[in-house]
Amino acid sequence: MSSAALQKLNALLVGNSRPFGTFTFGVVPDNDYVPDLPSRLLRQGKFDRTLSVMIGHNQDEGSMFIQNTVVTSDSSYVAYLKSLIMPLADDIGALDRVTQVLYPPIYDGSKGYRNQVERNNLTVADAIFVCNARAMHQADDVPQTYAYVFSGPPALHGDDLVYTFYDSGPASGINTTVAEIMQRYITQFAETGDPNAPDLPQFPAARPTATVQNLGSDFVGPSQDEGGMQQLEERCQFWQDAPYLTKYR
Repeated sequence: MSSAALQKLNALLVGNSRPFGTFTFGVVPDNDYVPDLPSRLLRQGKFDRTLSVMIGHNQDEGSMFIQNTVVTSDSSYVAYLKSLIMPLADDIGALDRVTQVLYPPIYDGSKGYRNQVERNNLTVADAIFVCNARAMHQADDVPQTYAYVFSGPPALHGDDLVYTFYDSGPASGINTTVAEIMQRYITQFAETGDPNAPDLPQFPAARPTATVQNLGSDFVGPSQDEGGMQQLEERCQFWQDAPYLTKYR
């Protein structure tokens, strides 16, 4: 098979993966090369402790990976989660914990969302992006770590890339000052293991206060993931432990 044919086959297979927002292929623990989920290994301290880490995610990671025109009610939300994370369908206790405790249908803003769409987006963002990033930068005994959240509007998944690879001069749709600060942080960290420099906004370490550096059009500085939502720690512990995967270990 030619490379071109293989690329086309891959695009067709991944592009038509169901449910929407999944990609068919992913890392699976095999008790050998991948002994367990990375999040669990981080909690167990089974990682290279000589590496320094700077990790980032975007403010709205979830909305590109869920069909909000389809998931419009509590029942369709439950059905979507069962199709997205299939082991949840076999673990009613874990499914109920996600849908009734961690992300319950309460839309007064106290849970971080005010409608079904925001609930959908937050659930997907936490499960796939935010909590994986948090597991890495909050792992015990890891060397100094740094974390940032990109919030330049609309801050969708991938929106930070035009900032990461900004070249020079005027650019449509981006804040070039933030782009240059972001690039300085990245190159400074790559060179020294510390993103800070005398002429840059102070970038504090992620631990021990779970601080992330906000990179936004109106503010560059320390903040808390999801605005410091008190539920985030409990939510991320659930996704990191992945209790619904016990039978698959």
